[in-house]
Amino acid sequence: MDKRPTVFIGSSSEGSPVAEALKAQFGDKAVVDVWNNNAVFERGVSFFESLVNASSLYDFAILVFTGDDATTSRKRTHASARDNVLFEYGLFLGHAGKRRAYAFVQDKLHVPSDLAGIHFDHFKFGANKKLDAAFGETASRLVADMLDYHANTAEFSQLPSTALAIGYFENFISRICNQLDNYEPVTIKDRQLNYTSFTLNIVIADDLRLVEQDNLRSIIRGLEQVKVTASGFRDFPFYVQSVPAEGDTHLELFDIPTTMKSCRRAIQKIFASEYLGKNNLQKRAEQREISNFEHTLRLLIDDVPVWKPNIKYRYLSEFVRSTDT
Repeated sequence: MDKRPTVFIGSSSEGSPVAEALKAQFGDKAVVDVWNNNAVFERGVSFFESLVNASSLYDFAILVFTGDDATTSRKRTHASARDNVLFEYGLFLGHAGKRRAYAFVQDKLHVPSDLAGIHFDHFKFGANKKLDAAFGETASRLVADMLDYHANTAEFSQLPSTALAIGYFENFISRICNQLDNYEPVTIKDRQLNYTSFTLNIVIADDLRLVEQDNLRSIIRGLEQVKVTASGFRDFPFYVQSVPAEGDTHLELFDIPTTMKSCRRAIQKIFASEYLGKNNLQKRAEQREISNFEHTLRLLIDDVPVWKPNIKYRYLSEFVRSTDT
């Protein structure tokens, strides 16, 4: 599963060389779409609809402001960015926030007064309209800041993966690990087990179709669902590969966070079904939600060092009998 951040880069046609140069700065560290590569704007769908949907698909957006238009304000005329580029910046800024939406501004370009006070990274054109030597350093710093922010921050958006991961952690992982970490006997299939070590395998769906109940029943192999009973908490259903043999002091449990079905439902509600049927954007949105769910969960678990060695992450596709589901 591709865990790299996704980046939208928008510009005017005249600014597309800058957009492509920015894309090159990411190398293979992010999945980057430039607006004129037809990755976002689809035939038969309005630009507005495409942009609104795109604002939910990407982790970051960079809008390139180049002096392609002229704006007259208080009897003074300034070079300014195209209206559509300013609109796209506002759309992504309002949706994703100031740490995920950036403007990359041509030096000395006039920007609307509403944006006064915001720090923008700037670039210059040298001879023959080529980017000057400072471009690489400025763009590299911007890319590094974005990648660092992505690695260390969970995102809240209109899609629910972050909230679901927090709920799963608070209501399930923390309760289970607190109890298991006491190493009190547990009962599985009417057998009381004493254990001195445990592993909790979190089996994450790397394709959200797999958490649909009909699919889930048919794709898990080598796992058996059981109830684990212990003093101090209610019975919880888990999967086991096998009940530990007599004398085995290691307890290994598997859990599948089927709460991720809510991500799939939210995506289906946000994007019109007829729109989804025409392109690959649903899959992209689902992959982003899966990645953010796992990323958020790892950040939460990493904050509890005593549990971290006892938790492993697996993917549901490892248990799939056939990919044709």
